[in-house]
Amino acid sequence: MSAIPRSRRRLYAVLTLTLLAASAEGICRQVWSVEDSALNPKLAHLTDHPTQLWTLHRGRTNDTTAEGMSLTTNRLGLRDDPITDPAPRTRILSMGGATTWGHGVAAEETYSQRLEARLLADGHDAEVINSGITAWSIWQSYVFLAEQGRALAPDAVMLYHLHSDSLPRGVRAPDSFLIEEAQTDRELYRRRHPYRHVLRLLYKSRAYLMLRRAVHGLPRSPPDTAPVTDGQPRVPRADRQVALAGIAALCQSMGTALVVMMPVYQDHSGHDDTLTGFAQSTGAKYIDLAREKSDRGISDADFFLDPLHPTAAGHAHIADWIHTNIAEEPWIH
Repeated sequence: MSAIPRSRRRLYAVLTLTLLAASAEGICRQVWSVEDSALNPKLAHLTDHPTQLWTLHRGRTNDTTAEGMSLTTNRLGLRDDPITDPAPRTRILSMGGATTWGHGVAAEETYSQRLEARLLADGHDAEVINSGITAWSIWQSYVFLAEQGRALAPDAVMLYHLHSDSLPRGVRAPDSFLIEEAQTDRELYRRRHPYRHVLRLLYKSRAYLMLRRAVHGLPRSPPDTAPVTDGQPRVPRADRQVALAGIAALCQSMGTALVVMMPVYQDHSGHDDTLTGFAQSTGAKYIDLAREKSDRGISDADFFLDPLHPTAAGHAHIADWIHTNIAEEPWIH
């Protein structure tokens, strides 16, 4: 009896391993849900992304987050309505973290959607796309714009970033998606980017995600805090400058206007040299939201849900201030 050729044995081995992997994946999908496979159960509405680090799950309808927020996402995984096709005469891409995405408020109460409503009421053919993702940094928005900007073709990009950039890396916390990651956002991007296609497949595998969860050995409810590795922020000043310069270059190449906002927080001075210097050096439209609030004497109790995030009324104020500052811009049609 002749021996089985080596090439055929290899083929049989590959087919056997493929069958076993497919079976394991099928069993995992039957046993565990997407929420079960999340590294942090409190943030199960988020999913890994090979280059943007994390995003919202795409195409969700009336989901409820662990904090009780209603969540509907479009095909890009954004907390917004479906992208208009064909594009309106004025399309604004609103970029930011938790405030932009609308922590603690309904989607229609976010400043992005309120701004869109104001522009439509003025008679403009306008769309404001809310691309904010909870806890996103300026680096993540930069990567998003590099990957999605040309397809969306915005007439203007609005930036609302500050707090998440300064968060320390390497922290284990209930509201952290990057649990104990010891790299900055830029380092994580550079580490993942060469393997992005492989990671894209792995992040869709329930078996891989459950194995990763087991390896991490996380309890169902992560402890409140753990020691920070070295106190270095997620996005150091030099990396913020690189991200901002990259965003400016992308906007210039697309013929897109740039609007830089000074975010407003309860316990912040309302000043950041990096943002103000960037706006001055590039000629970007600059809106000082912290000063707008101060000049109008609006109390913190009426404006904030907590030290960082605005109430629905706070979002309405932000939308009004942005509207006042951009109403006469030539890219508003």
